[in-house]
Amino acid sequence: MIELRMNRFTFALLASVALAVVGCGDGGPEVAEVQGTVTLGGKPLQGIVVILQPSSGRPSDGITNAEGKYELFFKRGKPGAQLGMHSIRVQGMDPPIPDASDFDEDEQYEQVVIEQQEKHPIPRQYRDGSMKIEVKPGMNTFDFTM
Repeated sequence: MIELRMNRFTFALLASVALAVVGCGDGGPEVAEVQGTVTLGGKPLQGIVVILQPSSGRPSDGITNAEGKYELFFKRGKPGAQLGMHSIRVQGMDPPIPDASDFDEDEQYEQVVIEQQEKHPIPRQYRDGSMKIEVKPGMNTFDFTM
């Protein structure tokens, strides 16, 4: 009788471990691969962050290389973006602009903002999240030609 209980216990334990290891897939929303190129005036932009933000859920992002090419990642080691509609943000990787209260005069602050925008003069509609795109199953290619 004790041997039978031990076998049931061992079976239950092994089954639990197997389920924990195998799991139920990686969970989370369905994603699809997203890639593309970012250019300005026909020239590729390097070091630009491309962010796709779904209406609910985690954003995906990627950084352009020297050829202006990017690939989005849903999370570390998992390429892609969640299926559905997304707002787009394309922005430079420059250090964030300091808070206005760090400056003695408004003109100093405005000059820093102007210098940042001149470094990566990305049009506002690409920076403010007002543009929308839809990620569909399969490979998605979104080129941003500014």
